[in-house]
Amino acid sequence: MTNQTWPDALSHPEVTIYAQLAHQNEVVGPMPEVSRFFGIIIRMFTETGEQHHVPHVHAYYQNDKATFRIDNGKLLAGYLPRRQHRLVEEWIELYQAELLENWSQADAGDPIDPVPPLKR
Repeated sequence: MTNQTWPDALSHPEVTIYAQLAHQNEVVGPMPEVSRFFGIIIRMFTETGEQHHVPHVHAYYQNDKATFRIDNGKLLAGYLPRRQHRLVEEWIELYQAELLENWSQADAGDPIDPVPPLKR
């Protein structure tokens, strides 16, 4: 699904309505910051009782935004410049266990924990 335009990427069945709304700036609930590194901000939804089909994070860099799967680091929707895209993939790989734990906590309605930033 990489390099698709927004309408095509957002119509993909793995992208939830929450990811779609977040990327249209119509966030439906709190989306706290999980981490920040090299100008990239990582956020995760924390609503409870709603079905999120695939654990994912939202990455923001300048005017670009993208949604990445936690289980494999693949892009679900959106766009980041190549360097920032790779940094987010690397960060997800390094902190996958912590991110999945945060996903479980958020799904249970509990606050999520900060995840360390990527360092050089």
